[in-house]
Amino acid sequence: LDWPSSSPNLNIIEHAWDQLDHLVCAHEALPQNQDELWAALQEEWDNISQEALDHLFDSMPYHVQAVINA
Repeated sequence: LDWPSSSPNLNIIEHAWDQLDHLVCAHEALPQNQDELWAALQEEWDNISQEALDHLFDSMPYHVQAVINA
């Protein structure tokens, strides 16, 4: 199996980062500096449910199969 040169779909943390991005961007007041961004990321990371993380993990076979089929 040739490994795709750039395959964020096969990197589970990329999906978690995407969720964090959406959650932080949904804040009424966006972070204005690095410290505020770090605090917002930590807050939202703590709020991601185990169920959401399990869903990301469980979706990996689908992503792998999609790459194989491509």
